[in-house]
Amino acid sequence: MPSVIGTLVTANYLKASPSTQFGTRQLSVLTITKEGLTAGGTDYEDSDSLYSKIVRALQQTAEIWAIFAPLENAGSADSFNVIISADSQFTGDSELHGPVNGGDINNEGGYGVLELALNTGAGTTGITVSVPAGFVAPFHG
Repeated sequence: MPSVIGTLVTANYLKASPSTQFGTRQLSVLTITKEGLTAGGTDYEDSDSLYSKIVRALQQTAEIWAIFAPLENAGSADSFNVIISADSQFTGDSELHGPVNGGDINNEGGYGVLELALNTGAGTTGITVSVPAGFVAPFHG
């Protein structure tokens, strides 16, 4: 391929828009909370533990980059953090306006749809999803 140096293309050859991510997708750091994840100290490592069921449900719902071990939180429900691709998971609180019902995606700033998918996939109730302190969810700008 001939060189572009010294041509009219050169002026734009190395420019990039400030919003360009150079192929790196936007990621979301989330905290998944559910009491009983660390029951018995190391039960979360068992193949059919509540933790593994939630992880399998998450794998069916979003593209995962990292999953961390659950922590027992004294005085509150156990939790663990995950990192997922922001564009692989609908972030709204309901699908009323979502593509399932023929509408547009309506990001309401919550994770109700993800919570429903995790609770259903793990066969449980009470799973909550939030953005950990110190992080800003990508859809907030």
